[in-house]
Amino acid sequence: MNATYRISIATLIAGISFGALAAESADLAVTGTIRPSACNVALSSNGVVDYGTISASTLNESTSTQLPDVQSTLTISCDAPTRFAVGTVDNRAGTVANSALIGGQAAIVHQGLGAVNGTNIGAYQVNFGNTATADGGNAPTIYAQGGTTGTWTVASTLGRAVGLSSISGLRYFSWAEADGATPYAYTTVVQPLTIQTGIIGRTSLPDMTSGIPLDGSLTISLYYL
Repeated sequence: MNATYRISIATLIAGISFGALAAESADLAVTGTIRPSACNVALSSNGVVDYGTISASTLNESTSTQLPDVQSTLTISCDAPTRFAVGTVDNRAGTVANSALIGGQAAIVHQGLGAVNGTNIGAYQVNFGNTATADGGNAPTIYAQGGTTGTWTVASTLGRAVGLSSISGLRYFSWAEADGATPYAYTTVVQPLTIQTGIIGRTSLPDMTSGIPLDGSLTISLYYL
C-alpha cells in the first residue's frame, strides 16, 4: 500500500464516528537491516563550496564565465573492509543552463545552480579524480553506468563526471585494487573531487538588485555491494 493510499484511508476514517470503528488491537513493526559492517560518508568543508560574493563586472557579458575550480574530498569510513559504491542525485534537476556547460560536455553530466524568475543561472560539474587513497595505498576509481551490477570501467577523463544519463541511467563510482577494475573491499577511501562551475552571460541574468544566489545541491549516497 503506498503512502498516498494510506493518507486517503486515514482521511476517510477521520470523518466517521469513532465509536463505530473502535480498535481493540494495534500492530507494532520492528524493522532494520543487519550488515557485516557500517560505513560513514563525509565531505570536506561540510560539503559546502562557497564562492562568496561574485562581482557581476567579472562575468563575461554575453558568453558564460567559468569560475575557479574548487577542490574537495569525499571520505568513506567503514568499521570493517567493505565493498561499496556511491551514486549522486541532483537536487536542482531541471535548472542546468545549457549555455554554461563546462568543457563542452553534455548537460547530463552537469548539475543545476537553481533558477531565479525562470532563468537558469548556470551549471556545475563534480569530477572524481582518477585515483583515490584506500587503506593507505592508491586505488583506481572505477564506475558503472546504469546500476551497480553492470560493467565496471576505470574512470577516464570523461568518465569521472558524476551525473545522470537519460539513456544509460545513474553513474555509480567504486574503487578497485591497483590495476584492477572490480570493486574491492576497503575500510577507508579518500577520494579527491574537483568542482567546476559555469555562470551564464551577464546580460542573460535576471535582475541583480537583491543579489542572485547560486543554489546547487547534490546528494551523494552509499550503496553496499
